[in-house]
Amino acid sequence: LPEDQVSEGGFDNEAATLAVQPLVVEKFLEAADAVVTEVWGDRAALERLVFERPPGGGELVGKDFEMGEGAFTVEVRFRTEEGGALVAKAPEKDEWVAGAKVLFVSDRGELVYDIGWVGEKRSRRKVNDGSWHTAVLHQSGDKVRVYLDGQVEIETDGMMRPDVAGHRFKIGAAGGEFGPFKGEISHVRGYRPGLGDEVVGKLGVGGEREREPDFVWARGGGSGGKGGDEWNEMEAARRVLGRFLGMAFRREVAEEEVERYEALFRGARASGDDYVTAMKLPVRAALVSPAFLFRTEEVQTVGGAYRVSGRELANRLSYFLWMSLPDERLAELGERGSLADGAVLEAEVVRMLRDPRSQRMSRHFGMQWLRIGGLGQKIRPDRALFPHADDTLLEAMKEESVLFVDSVFREDLPLRTLLDADYTFANERLAAHYGMPGVAGEEMRRVEFGGGGMGRGGVLTQASVLTVTSSPRRSSPVFRGKWILDVLLGQPPPPPPPNVPELGAAAEKGVGSLRDALGAHRADAACASCHDRIDPLGFALEAFDATGRLREGLVDNAGVLPDGSAFEGHDGLKTLLRTKREGEFVRHFASRLLVFALGRELSFTDERALQTILKRVREAGGSSRVLVREIVSSYPFQYSKQPETPEGKQTR
Repeated sequence: LPEDQVSEGGFDNEAATLAVQPLVVEKFLEAADAVVTEVWGDRAALERLVFERPPGGGELVGKDFEMGEGAFTVEVRFRTEEGGALVAKAPEKDEWVAGAKVLFVSDRGELVYDIGWVGEKRSRRKVNDGSWHTAVLHQSGDKVRVYLDGQVEIETDGMMRPDVAGHRFKIGAAGGEFGPFKGEISHVRGYRPGLGDEVVGKLGVGGEREREPDFVWARGGGSGGKGGDEWNEMEAARRVLGRFLGMAFRREVAEEEVERYEALFRGARASGDDYVTAMKLPVRAALVSPAFLFRTEEVQTVGGAYRVSGRELANRLSYFLWMSLPDERLAELGERGSLADGAVLEAEVVRMLRDPRSQRMSRHFGMQWLRIGGLGQKIRPDRALFPHADDTLLEAMKEESVLFVDSVFREDLPLRTLLDADYTFANERLAAHYGMPGVAGEEMRRVEFGGGGMGRGGVLTQASVLTVTSSPRRSSPVFRGKWILDVLLGQPPPPPPPNVPELGAAAEKGVGSLRDALGAHRADAACASCHDRIDPLGFALEAFDATGRLREGLVDNAGVLPDGSAFEGHDGLKTLLRTKREGEFVRHFASRLLVFALGRELSFTDERALQTILKRVREAGGSSRVLVREIVSSYPFQYSKQPETPEGKQTR
């Protein structure tokens, strides 16, 4: 897909900069086609999507139903001349495991109950005669009976085990060596807890039911809940589309919206597509809908600011930390309004930061904050001068920074760790680039510096940052100094005045020549005011070449700032930042993370919230986790307001 436009603040998720051009729409359509093709080629994924299907619609998967520990009753009305699985509690995919169970008709026509940890139990009679039969699978206590047309055919015990997590209740399918059912299934009715023992034996011969089923799958289609409602094909399709659209749009879906997508399904059916294939069209359409492509929130009609709904707060939290829609737990908490409880919200922050999905935030935010996303594409060292800086090494450089930022949040380390640390992440190529022995293989892993870190540690001396702040042919104290002021301290120097001459060719010859050239450059008063702030910071990093590799020999890397602060080399610079400038760094980093979380730049009205966040972070010793917690608890994160028209009037 085309890259999103990046705002002045450096992030591509700020709403004010996002736009959709015709080319982007075409690419979204191509992406939707690719996704639909993948899903329809993946049986397990298709089961999760089209979870209710009428007879003839392929494998039948009903509403989930427990067949494990405790009492239950399942009644199946069927006829066949061949066989296959009737009902099962089995893995989504085709493999068969010991904890699964299936009631099926064998090739020889026997009714068989296969219990993964007990074995097969077979009926005496055969049922592949093409006549209608009723099988009742009944568990009471630790005993199981299978009735066939009112008579007990199978009986066993030792069944008190819960269902395996992730197993699905399947109708007409089981997977593994159990083929799909070849015949007709009139209906499936489920009761949990099960029916009384005396009632069960009469189900297959027209006996009275003592209560309505808890689950019904009927030949007319789909499944129903309590009350035994039988669903036709369109009602089953509506339930499938309703659930999918709610997930895709990340909100409650209005009835008229479901009807629009249902009309696409009906049109596909009318053109000859079967039930499952007809679902492709509405799914594809949903994947290019603005409701899917954009995160929208309901605008309240009351004036002023208002708290966003629980569902919308869950979305904000998930797209901040996971860059994706909420998982089932977070969505449920949002739906119930539980995230309004500070303790619940904090627990979710901890859970989400510990989840591997939180690395998406570190990757997306971290690379844009450090401005290293273009490394290897738009930014790369001169191949003739630095042949070792190939794509593999440049990719390892970026990955080091992402994993490092992720570790700070995941381990709840102080924010000052970003400036200096006793560890990093490296593979064999990157470790050799740094001159660090004892690291083998392509996999990135945590590496402790110990006493041989050569001043490495923290983002300032990572090869990714040192490379993007260099020119292709040499290191650049100006680029590096400007990067420190802008990215780390939030004090970007103004752009250079017009008609400023370029540095002379002598600057390419060496560090000494470069310092002389910049000294002459500062002789111009218009340049000195900025370069006196920029150059000392940049020269502190001159021990590293344009690829972040440590130079051999002595390097003139001392510096003095306009306020008299003196330091020598990158170690001295990091000490200065940790001691005298840490407050500036934490404030700017917190503001950048808040911008990323909100998806907009800050205004003067956000200052109070930012000050509260910083106060709590200081009280917690600079905790990175507290920073995240305070951001998601803040007023701008939890509240919204009506947008205003150009005339200044609020509008819906």
